Amino acid sequence: MNGVRLRTERQRLGLSQARLADALGVTANTVARWERGEMRIALPQVEAAIRDLKEIESMSSYDRTMQLAREGNGLALALLKACYQWVLKQGRDHDFAARWVLGGIPVVNLRTLSARGILEKVGSARGGHRAYYRMTDPDGVGHALRTLGIV
Repeated sequence: MNGVRLRTERQRLGLSQARLADALGVTANTVARWERGEMRIALPQVEAAIRDLKEIESMSSYDRTMQLAREGNGLALALLKACYQWVLKQGRDHDFAARWVLGGIPVVNLRTLSARGILEKVGSARGGHRAYYRMTDPDGVGHALRTLGIV
């Protein structure tokens, strides 16, 4: 896969460079450099991530949350529960920082939930040291968490 093909496929899926970067565990700058042909693309990693993103994009938030449970991703579910409870308390339209949600405990990132499309990264502050998120579908997440008996 070359940079032009990567850009075309990313745009066809309606993904930003940041969203693809989250799914791949790289920075948006890395994706931009791949697309410009400045860096070699780790082909198997990128193709697998694009296949996964195609599947994930067709799923509801309920299904995405249930998939985390099937995979046994307890940490992601615990973070999601904390985020969901914060959203219920503060309101659906408020952006939040992971540190706020977890009572000041530093969290490196919520990349798994962002890559799954459950949370949307909406910005950062202090030189990128604090990421801000928004829950894309609190109703679907809440339904899944209740089904799983988590909330």
